[in-house]
Amino acid sequence: MQNTSKAVDSNVHVLFLTRSISFPGGTAPTQRVKLMAQCLIECGMEVSVLCTQVSEWPASIENKNVIGIDAGISYEYTPGTTIRSNHFLIRRWNELRGILVATYRLVELKRNKQSSCVYYYGNIMANEPARWIFYSIIRLLNLPLVIDVSERPWTLAKESRKGLINLSPFLGVRGAVVISDFLQKWAEQEKARMKKGVAIL
Repeated sequence: MQNTSKAVDSNVHVLFLTRSISFPGGTAPTQRVKLMAQCLIECGMEVSVLCTQVSEWPASIENKNVIGIDAGISYEYTPGTTIRSNHFLIRRWNELRGILVATYRLVELKRNKQSSCVYYYGNIMANEPARWIFYSIIRLLNLPLVIDVSERPWTLAKESRKGLINLSPFLGVRGAVVISDFLQKWAEQEKARMKKGVAIL
């Protein structure tokens, strides 16, 4: 791939804010994030990954380092550990710490970088409270938000007719990266329904 770093502002920082993926070792979601991150680095951008949840089970640990650099991508597990605890209260604390530390990192990003973007990589099949927590924080900080649409969104599920589940994944979003023609058609329809200027790639 040709390096196009001269044509891109090297001050741009893209932060991948991830939920429920392992990094740097992992399966398809991890590889998807790594490949996108490596492409952005080749374009002259700075990239970092925040893993806001633990990814490893005690019986099978692949990722041990809480902070590190892999292929030029800096990463951090904001819960302070990569390993799932056997104790309920510790798991809840790790979940809370993951959100709090990630929030602090977002504030640092806003304070230290003139040009930055948050790429939210979460489970779009489920309407999770953590998504709206991060959406709200990112909006308060006035950071551009891009989301990943690599699965069928929760709004297309049969049970998505009640309550808050009707909130659109595009609420407050500036851009979306889709993985198929089907999801692109959904994204275009959702963009029109929301009357939002969402860039779709």
